[in-house]
Amino acid sequence: MKTGNYLKLILMSVLTLLCVSCNDDDEDNTLRFSESIVNNTLEVLYPSSDPEGSVGAVTILGGDANYTIYCDKPSVLTVNKKFPNAFILYPQDWGEANVIVVDGTGKAIVLKVSVNQQHESSVVTQRTVRIVGGETLTTEQQAQIREEALSTIPVLANGGGYEMIGDDPTCYSKGSLTIYPREFGKQEEAIKTTFAFVPFDEQLADWKPTYVFTIDGEERRFYSDIYFPENTRMSVAPPLAWVEDVTERIQSHYAGVKVYTQQVWVSK
Repeated sequence: MKTGNYLKLILMSVLTLLCVSCNDDDEDNTLRFSESIVNNTLEVLYPSSDPEGSVGAVTILGGDANYTIYCDKPSVLTVNKKFPNAFILYPQDWGEANVIVVDGTGKAIVLKVSVNQQHESSVVTQRTVRIVGGETLTTEQQAQIREEALSTIPVLANGGGYEMIGDDPTCYSKGSLTIYPREFGKQEEAIKTTFAFVPFDEQLADWKPTYVFTIDGEERRFYSDIYFPENTRMSVAPPLAWVEDVTERIQSHYAGVKVYTQQVWVSK
């Protein structure tokens, strides 16, 4: 009797494992997108920095691997099935589109894609001046330099800032710029202009991400760097700042002295 009971238990265990395995196989074969796609939705930016206009590939899993892919709004997004189990996205305009994937058995899944503009908002929390090579300057001279340099900053007070929108469909690195001199978001004082992003600034001869802001018809170059406070120790995690060389812009110029404005900022 005991041997018979043991055999029954073993048989039941095997059947249970087989059922679980079948269920696992069914789950693994479910038509779906890769784990990087959450809730079958995806946000991409247009235009793209890729020379071909691509914003990456989406991988398909499961099904019978005989996939057909199409998009319901080619004016916003086109797709190219370059690989047996993946397709490339090519944004054409801002908006929303659905990418439908159908396998050979007729099962289908939909990827909802939002094509958005690049958007960056920076709120200035601190405005400072850095003087390099001014060890021989008097206190009065340094104070005069700081006063003049601070007056050149487009944002006139902490709490102001910059809003950049990549709305130039011909170039991913250009767009509209809004400057808020005293309070971010205050439209009554907003200055509307344009910006251009320069990954490698030849004028700096260094890899310092630079934004060229057009202000009163003049191109101003602000590069992103860590904040260097004067006469204080660096913090463990120094904040970022917009830096501009204003040496030639101010009247109080001394031989061998370089003057930089620094706008410490946080993303909004």
